[in-house]
Amino acid sequence: MKRLVALAEDNREMELSILHTNAPEKAEALKSQLEAQGITVSSVVSLCAVIATHLGRGSAGARSNT
Repeated sequence: MKRLVALAEDNREMELSILHTNAPEKAEALKSQLEAQGITVSSVVSLCAVIATHLGRGSAGARSNT
């Protein structure tokens, strides 16, 4: 997650959504870290089991909305 936060810091104009696979605690922690850096997080989304099969249970990440 540190690398993701560092990448987002370089692109503060982005608006992000946090995505997770049965990892709401990780997602909220990532959201807090990003918002503390002044990065806009518009939503936190739980992904379906089909996606979780490929990413792995407990994954968390972000995507750009812009």
